[in-house]
Amino acid sequence: MFLKDKPAFRSKKERVYVDACCWVQVLANQDPYAQTWKRLLQKAEKGELTIVTSTLTLVEVQGGKAAAFIERTEEEKATVARYFEHECIEWVSLSYYLGVVVRDLVWDNRIQHEDAVHVASAIQAKIPVIFTADARLITHSEKATNKNRIPIIKLPAVEEYPQMSFPQLPDVT
Repeated sequence: MFLKDKPAFRSKKERVYVDACCWVQVLANQDPYAQTWKRLLQKAEKGELTIVTSTLTLVEVQGGKAAAFIERTEEEKATVARYFEHECIEWVSLSYYLGVVVRDLVWDNRIQHEDAVHVASAIQAKIPVIFTADARLITHSEKATNKNRIPIIKLPAVEEYPQMSFPQLPDVT
């Protein structure tokens, strides 16, 4: 199934942004966080919240630059594809506008471009928090100076969601 074949899904439920590294951990069953992310996905499947992520996540879960040279079985490909066919996932597509926000995040905060795509995607989707286990992204979050700063939450704080309180985001569109 291609993304263009899947109808746009925009939920009125509580929405959280999930960084690509979280999907990698679930698919690879990496501890200590894999079980936490699985519980988050289960909450979404029950309709308690909507998971938002960038379409870049589809590329990142393949394992980075070296992944292009790794031969995958049809079963492995199907497993990865199934994870992203959940109706509880809302996708943020890359666009020119998003590219400008990414560029500014990179320039102003010296953040890696992949991480900047996720931060910009959360800003565009008006998501008040990003969940990740990426230490580099968390470090940059603590130093960020951009006006659209979004809290980047390290695990296991996801267990406390949605009881946590988050700031109101400015309108960036």
